[in-house]
Order: sequence, then structure tokens, then C-alpha cells
Amino acid sequence: MESYKATVQSEAKTDPVLKKLQAFMENKKLDEMTADITSVTFEDNHNASTGIRCVKNVTADGLEQHLKDGMSDHQLLVVENLTPRVLKTIGRIWDVDPQFFRDYVDDSEWYRFNEVQDHLPALQYVQDQSSHVCFRFIGPREIIYTDGRKPDKTLEDPVIPAPRKTTVSRIAGMFYPRGRLDLETKKISQLKPVVLTRQKAAAWFSKDNDKGRLRGEFSA
Repeated sequence: MESYKATVQSEAKTDPVLKKLQAFMENKKLDEMTADITSVTFEDNHNASTGIRCVKNVTADGLEQHLKDGMSDHQLLVVENLTPRVLKTIGRIWDVDPQFFRDYVDDSEWYRFNEVQDHLPALQYVQDQSSHVCFRFIGPREIIYTDGRKPDKTLEDPVIPAPRKTTVSRIAGMFYPRGRLDLETKKISQLKPVVLTRQKAAAWFSKDNDKGRLRGEFSA
């Protein structure tokens, strides 16, 4: 694990963008949390919707052996709530480009104008040679009170996730939709407030030189 950490530290000296990844990897408190790791194996008929052969939950302790045992030609590794330990294991065994992890752990406000130089899209030629993709989007979540209360405007804004449950913070903003006028009753119905959360997912693929297949990881 330390070999991959050393690689990131070395590259961070000449690439300031990787310093955020370095700080993430050196945060020991994040390793106290649990990463959800799922290995999905598909049948050889290339039908991902109906050809699932096996779904297996993998622990952080068993991840290294799982990767060393080898993955089939049609297998997907899904990691949620990535921790530094899991990052180092995957990065070292699969020789993953540190830029992939950096794009995922970066929690800066990419929809604003600060740090523009760190969020400019790569040139098309560079994207064609890249082994990973990163998706950024806003995910709406409707708030429903379990105690029967009506929606109000007393919720804090922005909404901060629980720091002891998530390794990568995704700040959200509150949105209060305007009420709708019922043309028949002439009454205004109040809509439930919505949390607009910044979401990010990253997928990495790399060719196996021996068999020419693609293997990959998906972080959400």
C-alpha cells in the first residue's frame, strides 16, 4: 500500500492538483469508516441486464486477496464511500492512474468560478487516451417528514452530510418549490422541500495486456 502512496506523493510535488488526493490518503480518520464494496460477475453472453452470475460483497480486509485471485472477463467492482485503505489497495494492484481517484475525491465547488484552472476539461486527444471517466450531476432528494409535519423553511442551508458516515463530503443546497394553484378548488398546495445534492461517479477501465480484455472499477 505504501508504494502507491509514495507514487502519489512523488507526483504531487510537480502536480499541485494531486495534493488533494494526497491529503485524502493521509487522513487516518477516514479509514475508521466502512467502504461498501460489491463485486458483480456477468455471464459471457454480454447481456448485463439478465446475465448476472454472481453478486458478492467484499470487505476491506478481503479486498486484496479478491483482486489477486483474479477477476473474470466480465466483472464489475463497485466501491461506495471510498476509504484511503481501499484506494491504496486497488491503486497498487491494478496500477490505477492517481488522477482517477483525485477526480473522485475532489469535493470543490465545480459549478462555481473558483479554481477554474483545476476543473477545465481535458483536450479531446487527452480524453481519448484516458482510462477513466468522471460524471458530475445534481441529485434531487425530496424531504418527507416521518412524524407527519408539514414542510417548512426551517432547514439549514447548505445541508452538510454526517462527517462520521461519509469519506467524501457532498454538500447540498435546499430548494423550496412554489405552491401549486388548484384551478378547481382555488387552493394552493404546498410542495415538499427538495435537497439538491452534488453527486459524482467515476469509472476506470484498463486493458489486460495478456488477454486484451477490459477490467474496471466504479466508484459512486
